[in-house]
Amino acid sequence: MKIQKKMLIFISLILAVLISTTAIYLNLQDQTTEQSVGKFELLLNSEKASQITNVHVSEAKRSIQYTYNNESYKVQYPEGNYLVEKDILQKLEKADGEVNFTNKVEQGVIDKVLESLLPISILLAVGVIAMKQMSKPNTLVYVEKEQTTFKDLAGYPYVKEEIQEAVHYLNNATEYARFTTKPLKGLLMEGPPGNGKTLFAKAIAGESNTPFFQISASDIEDKYVGSGSKKIENIFKEVRKKVKESGKAILFIDELDAIGSKRENRSVQETNQTINKLLTELDGFEKETNILVIGATNLASNLDTALTRSGRFDRIINVPKPNLNDRKEIIELYLRKKGEVVDPELFEENYAYTLAQQTEGMCNADLDKLINVEASILAYKQEKSVIDRECLREAFTKMVAGLKTDHKVRQEDRELIAYHEAGHAVAQILTNPEGYKSVAYITITPHGQSLGHVVPVSEDRVLLKKSDLENELKVLLAGRAVEDIILEGDYTTGAAQDLQQANKKLLSYVTKYGMSEDVENLFIEQVDENNAIVQQELRSIRGRLYNDTKTMIKENWNLIESITNELLIKETIDQPRLKEICDQYNNIVAV
Repeated sequence: MKIQKKMLIFISLILAVLISTTAIYLNLQDQTTEQSVGKFELLLNSEKASQITNVHVSEAKRSIQYTYNNESYKVQYPEGNYLVEKDILQKLEKADGEVNFTNKVEQGVIDKVLESLLPISILLAVGVIAMKQMSKPNTLVYVEKEQTTFKDLAGYPYVKEEIQEAVHYLNNATEYARFTTKPLKGLLMEGPPGNGKTLFAKAIAGESNTPFFQISASDIEDKYVGSGSKKIENIFKEVRKKVKESGKAILFIDELDAIGSKRENRSVQETNQTINKLLTELDGFEKETNILVIGATNLASNLDTALTRSGRFDRIINVPKPNLNDRKEIIELYLRKKGEVVDPELFEENYAYTLAQQTEGMCNADLDKLINVEASILAYKQEKSVIDRECLREAFTKMVAGLKTDHKVRQEDRELIAYHEAGHAVAQILTNPEGYKSVAYITITPHGQSLGHVVPVSEDRVLLKKSDLENELKVLLAGRAVEDIILEGDYTTGAAQDLQQANKKLLSYVTKYGMSEDVENLFIEQVDENNAIVQQELRSIRGRLYNDTKTMIKENWNLIESITNELLIKETIDQPRLKEICDQYNNIVAV
């Protein structure tokens, strides 16, 4: 690297001298004053014409150069003009006595030298830029003592168990060598973004007290041929150097897809050179049992099989989105880390569990944003002393429904929205075994494109029964059913999104899951929604479920009214308040 830097400095100096020399010469040559054709001909027709000397006419350049009062002038004739007319020529000869004509521009020695140096200068300039790009320091992050440990990880017990083996290996490499001649060389963290793959890699380093190198594969590839493979070589040199000092090291390569995708999916030959160099370096660890390379990718199946074969990244650890228990532990961890700025009520066991149910589908990064960013900012903006339930509820709503808007809703429409959302909530309560606990909150405050919504809480289900799907359909149809009752069939457009979701779910019910009673066990690969049999089944089942939903709503109309009135006053009902409302009715009827 030192030799390369010296060469770069030397070439830069040569280039600077060439450019400076050319600029000085051109500046000296450019002492001629430009003059218009009109002014020149006026001078030529005046009594001062006799003072014109050193006339040079260039047919190639269509120009006339002359000296007047010890100053040089140049006249440039436009295209299409006859350069020197007969009378002008006679006047020039009369003034100067001799006119010099050139059909071709003659070059002096210096002109020729500079012209030959110009392409050399350009090549040198390109070379300097390329060398600078290739000699840029790798964005390789190095941490001598990583502070992240298993205490900073919540949930994912199965992942912790797997990476614990890597920790034991790094701490007892010699002992492992008694049982196997093949060292643990590569781990591959696979899973959707935002679920902690990088955090797990850092925890391995922290738990094993191993120096940690980190780089993104997208920073390795470059537009110059050979630069990617050169960077790989330099990175592994740095890692090996550190191993000699401390005895072990971890290299973490994030976004491995950037250089490790399947060969048939690559469009640039340079990437092939880079991955080949990476494979060579990995194979070079055969006798180095104290270096662990960890890669991260969203999908291992997209990687070249040469990377994932035995002996390279052969240990694949899946890091999926957190399940219910994982989310509960992650939420508890983030709340504990906030310490005194969290309302003590949030440390109750049921709260973290309820919030975990509410946040189904969220990744680790989403939960981090929910608690450590959005809820924290809301508490600060509202000048609260602690982060409370309301802050977390508003933060969650902002993340899933959008920003709170200032839609001016007519009182009549506002009442219809309240009835609509009350219908969804009551259907959720009546069709779910958990009752009111299956509802996180209800709101008619406009957010984003939504004028109101109900947030359910649910277990992470792997399989759904026929009755489960039918209950979900009833909840979706409940808003329209309430409008149908109070408006006597003159319902609004507010249920459009509900109907869209319901019909998609119903189509799967019939054509994917084979749950129709009249056409049992039906499965259609390519569904034609306009198929007469399919439409008949959809119409029949939808009608049955809609009538059941209307019956359920009518038989529990008092609960609908109570929730609606509360929404019109408070705009939002959380779970504790919903429990109080439901406790007033002992004869709730489900269908």
